[in-house]
Amino acid sequence: TLHAKIGDLRRNHQHQLTAAAVTHAVVIAIEDLAVKAMSRSMGRRSFRRSVGDAGLGEIRRQLAYKAQWRGRVLVAVNRFYPSSKTC
Repeated sequence: TLHAKIGDLRRNHQHQLTAAAVTHAVVIAIEDLAVKAMSRSMGRRSFRRSVGDAGLGEIRRQLAYKAQWRGRVLVAVNRFYPSSKTC
């Protein structure tokens, strides 16, 4: 079915993305986002839908196990840390 194909494409993309990140980086920093709150309360419907479609929780889970498997460091940065202002 169409939904199964879309799910397969999403999972494949997530695996390729996380594998590339873990292969090319020794330290990976990800922001500790409140995905559930974002999908519930943030602005426009299209944004909320895209947050859900991205599967951010699954990407984080895959990064965690792949980083551990390859001996990489995965750091969760606090969502309130002003990372864009430190550069």
